[in-house]
Amino acid sequence: MKTVSEEDMACINMEHPIPWDDLGDLIECAHDVFGESCVTSSLFPMDSSPVVTSPEVDNSSAISSSNIISSSDSITKEDKPPSPLLPPCRVCGEKASGLHYGINTCEACKGFFRRSLQRKEDYQCVGDGNCRIQPGKRNSCAHCRYKKCVSVGMSKKAIKTGRYTHAKRTRDIEEVRKLEGKDDNPADVHPLYMQARDQKEHEITQLIEYLTKAYTELEPTGPDAYKKIAMQQEEFMEHYKLKQEMFGQLEPITKEEYRMFYELTGIDIDDRKSMVQNWTKTLEDGVKKLIRFAKAIPGFMELSLNDQAALIKAARFEARTIMLHRRFDAENCHFTTVNGRIVHRIQLEMLYNDPKWVEALFATGSQMKKLCLTFPETLLVAVIAIVSPDRCELENPAQVEKIQLKMIEALQYSFKVHHPNDKILLAKVIVRLMDLRVLSEWNRKVIESIQLDWPDIEFPPLLLEIIG
Repeated sequence: MKTVSEEDMACINMEHPIPWDDLGDLIECAHDVFGESCVTSSLFPMDSSPVVTSPEVDNSSAISSSNIISSSDSITKEDKPPSPLLPPCRVCGEKASGLHYGINTCEACKGFFRRSLQRKEDYQCVGDGNCRIQPGKRNSCAHCRYKKCVSVGMSKKAIKTGRYTHAKRTRDIEEVRKLEGKDDNPADVHPLYMQARDQKEHEITQLIEYLTKAYTELEPTGPDAYKKIAMQQEEFMEHYKLKQEMFGQLEPITKEEYRMFYELTGIDIDDRKSMVQNWTKTLEDGVKKLIRFAKAIPGFMELSLNDQAALIKAARFEARTIMLHRRFDAENCHFTTVNGRIVHRIQLEMLYNDPKWVEALFATGSQMKKLCLTFPETLLVAVIAIVSPDRCELENPAQVEKIQLKMIEALQYSFKVHHPNDKILLAKVIVRLMDLRVLSEWNRKVIESIQLDWPDIEFPPLLLEIIG
């Protein structure tokens, strides 16, 4: 075991001419100069206490290592919080302890960088200016070690901005998963590559958060909203089953029967006309929200007005169906509207007058649910559907494709983080998008049929413009 002589201690004070404010600085400095083999007990025996002597410091306030040890012994393993899953230290490759000066590093490199910031003189390289900093050899050259600290992004300014956020933790977990089972030394990865990758992932994370915020300002979403929907659906099913027990399974009358009765009496016998009127208002409200959300897509407002209108017209049905797919309950055959109203499948069949269309709609909602997308991923898929350059005639399709590729990149990143074991999830999403395109054309014909069946119902101008 290597011990420290008075001459060694003098070397420490010469190389690091700063006052020792606590025991930790002295121990870390000794590690930097003499290596990890110089343990704490060789500096300060267990039966003695390190005393810092200074004209301004009272020896009675000195910290005892035995006090530190005894206090740490009182903490059981159960009391200690679980350590976060971190990639190795960016500087030396040893086990990282957290986010320090903006970068994941070990305690030794954190302490070294802190002392380097206080140092007035520059370090001198012991080699050719390109010494290898790696596990077990991080103390070989202070100059190259400090240079690597700076190159990986450590900065005094990053102290305030270096919070360990959820996005940062997600990236760290992804990196650890990539490193597991590999023998490559993470310190060998070029720091510029690491910086570029981290910056790219940060931009993607910001994009996802921005889109999520933009949509949640339009419609209620999140755990609380879906919990409320589940409660509403449960209450609806209780009333529906009670109605069936009292009156039995009542089959709706045909369109011809309804029309004949309405012309003779003027009575909306099953609220069919009222349902169509409410449907047009709901559809118009959905189109307005879609337009506002589309304007929040980065780059969308830079397109020409003609291209913006063409994209919204082409993707209206797909985008809204993707956004609302969680509201379909194929098992209990009902759908929850945005305003909280629950509509049974039989009512939708009366509305659209096409049972096969309604069946296909519920099947699509069920298939979308099986993908188990997170809500931000659902929004990304909807945006990809909106900015599809092959859906319609565009003045600048290349610019639209550029926006779409950015969204696909963000979706792929999210899949790697949240669905690491599903390697074909993107392919499944593309299949669902193709299915929605088929349904979209079908939807146009259904709406045209509704317009013809209800000539006395006035459709809002915006809705006519979108579906025209």
